[in-house]
Amino acid sequence: KLQFLYFIGWLRAIIMTETATPNKLEVRVLHKRNYGAFFFVDCLTTKFAGKPFGMVSVRCTQETVFKNCSQKDIKVGDVARISGCQDTSEKFKPRPPRLGFFQCEEFEVTEAWIDMVANSSSANGRMTFTWMHPRGSFLGVNVDNELDSEQTPPTRRPIAFIQCTSAQCERVCDYFNGELPANTSKSRVVYIYDSEEHPNQRWRDFLVTPPEFLHGVIARVMLVNPDVEPAVSLSSAVNTLSELRRNSQRIPGDIFRDKRLSVFPKEISLRISKLNTLYMHDHGTEPEDPTIPFSELLYDVICYSDGLYWIGHNVKRYLVPEDRCPAPSSAYFKLLEIKQRIPYHKDFVDKPWAVDVGASPGGWSYCCVKNFNISGVVAIDPATWMDKMMSECGLEQLATSTPEEKAIFQKRLLAPVQPPLVLHGVGKGGDVLDHMLELADDPNCPKFSIYVCDVNLEPVFAVEMVEKALPLLASPCLVVLTFKNNFRSKSKYNSHIEPLLERLQGFLVDIQQVHLFANTTLETTVVGRIPEK
Repeated sequence: KLQFLYFIGWLRAIIMTETATPNKLEVRVLHKRNYGAFFFVDCLTTKFAGKPFGMVSVRCTQETVFKNCSQKDIKVGDVARISGCQDTSEKFKPRPPRLGFFQCEEFEVTEAWIDMVANSSSANGRMTFTWMHPRGSFLGVNVDNELDSEQTPPTRRPIAFIQCTSAQCERVCDYFNGELPANTSKSRVVYIYDSEEHPNQRWRDFLVTPPEFLHGVIARVMLVNPDVEPAVSLSSAVNTLSELRRNSQRIPGDIFRDKRLSVFPKEISLRISKLNTLYMHDHGTEPEDPTIPFSELLYDVICYSDGLYWIGHNVKRYLVPEDRCPAPSSAYFKLLEIKQRIPYHKDFVDKPWAVDVGASPGGWSYCCVKNFNISGVVAIDPATWMDKMMSECGLEQLATSTPEEKAIFQKRLLAPVQPPLVLHGVGKGGDVLDHMLELADDPNCPKFSIYVCDVNLEPVFAVEMVEKALPLLASPCLVVLTFKNNFRSKSKYNSHIEPLLERLQGFLVDIQQVHLFANTTLETTVVGRIPEK
């Protein structure tokens, strides 16, 4: 029996030598399952058989040694160090998107996920370990198609992460054409890419001058080095960054004291502070010039996302103003964002007239005067209150309820304009438009180059009012409408919007329905233009 056991051991060693390559891996547990006599653990790793990061299926048997844990103790999110070899035999075929099998001989948990976030409000970190993004992609590459073990896994790597609130993350992702990883905390990050194969002009423009409508939306911009391998564990990320710092003379001293390290999420900063390797002092280096602006200092980054720690070393700091400029209302930033996002906005600058339906307290009228440089704006709203900032725009309020008041309003509308002017017609939108339509054939009646509507009514009323105002609109004319979601479900809202967009196509071109950063979660903005005849 003893000779037979020796023979079996020798034969197994020969087979393993021919079909596998000895290896050690650092992995993060994504999923675990039992299958017959085997215990499988699907893991994320950065190095597997010479391939870039991806998913590998770790196969454990009864002979596998669990050093500091048992099978039951392994949790999703744990980081483990495993030793064994890659199984290249034909017996086991990996199911996509797994890159292959790894025969595990020794399994040791080195970094428990629950320990890392013990002081966090999001202590249940399971949802943060979806290898595939909610959009069905991994690190920006779609993997819905079949992926066998011979194919190269995705290699597209981000160059930066943008931190924003959960309420704005999807809109930030769409604007920069990025990717949205799984949730980590109350704040979210968005993958940003920039390469010759995947150009992103908005990202380049943003680094030069952040658009004003993004002020207060983006909390931080964290650049990372695409040529530095991401790390599975926090300790590996710290060691990699420490090694980079040893070879660099750009950042001397204690990076925590000098605010030279940016981390995401913030919960990991306490854990990093316990790793002494990052506290090393670079003796013999000169301190940096204190007169250098804080925004021009180089700093380091450790950013966690989707099970990996991304590293930035000696990267530039980009600051986004936290506060927005003063404005009569938040609606001001809707029209400002439209101006900065549509390519043809220059065609509607320095025009004589604009009309604002649902104007109070004056955000859109203010934007027309200050940002579009419109000479005169007819602001229509039954509310008499306007923000005090509207006094900068030459605000005049005229009632329109009685025949005498209507006549005064019409006479003022036909009079010459001394810019700036915001003529506030106090009354319901449809009624004031009727008063203006009575003057449509008058040669002195203004033609409006911008029509904006932000009424707090169902979208159908916004469409009906712009249809009514068509005889008053110039050619070309910019049309911006806010569609409020007054419905109980999103499906009912969408079914209501589709026929309205078809109606707008009868007289508008270049129609876009956009969820602006300034929009609430229950509204969208539709922008289009009447073409030039």
